[in-house]
Amino acid sequence: MIFNETKDMKNINKIRALAVLFLILAAALSGCIINDTEQEISGCMDLSDTGEQDACIREVAKAKKDVSLCEETSSSSRSYCIIMVAAEKKDVSLCDEIYAPLQKEKDACILWVAAEKKDLSLCDKISHDPGREECTAMVAAAKRDVSICDRILDDYVKEKCIGLVGIAKQDVSLCRGISDTELKEECVEKASQEINPEI
Repeated sequence: MIFNETKDMKNINKIRALAVLFLILAAALSGCIINDTEQEISGCMDLSDTGEQDACIREVAKAKKDVSLCEETSSSSRSYCIIMVAAEKKDVSLCDEIYAPLQKEKDACILWVAAEKKDLSLCDKISHDPGREECTAMVAAAKRDVSICDRILDDYVKEKCIGLVGIAKQDVSLCRGISDTELKEECVEKASQEINPEI
């Protein structure tokens, strides 16, 4: 599928879904509703799997909008936790808390904050051209503004941008203007599904 989110975004969405599930499961198993952050983190730590613990902590950090809680996650999960909190808070400065050599993760963080804030200027902070253009496409989709796609130089990414806006707006006519057959078909299908979920 062409209009899939980037690998990092897919992972973040999978992690978000799993984290919510595990947080609900942890609360249900404990027999009570957790009221404060310390108890919530403690409940996360009671989970047997490190991945489950990390997912749970990320969800608590996101819900509390508290990036300091990301320190409780394993080092392999910390960047994703920071990305989730930064996007939730719409605070690009939190992306600087991602360990310096992990530029790809910092760029993903900036992209998510830019999309959440619908702030195209943040895309300029991304370290490489393809990432900036992907960010531009995500902001265009978030703003549902196809004119933003005109800023993209790469023809394929520009058409992908138009498709993302078409899907976001549920506007099949935008999809039909795409020249790449595969992009066009997928855009039409997804924009139609949004309009008619039973398709």
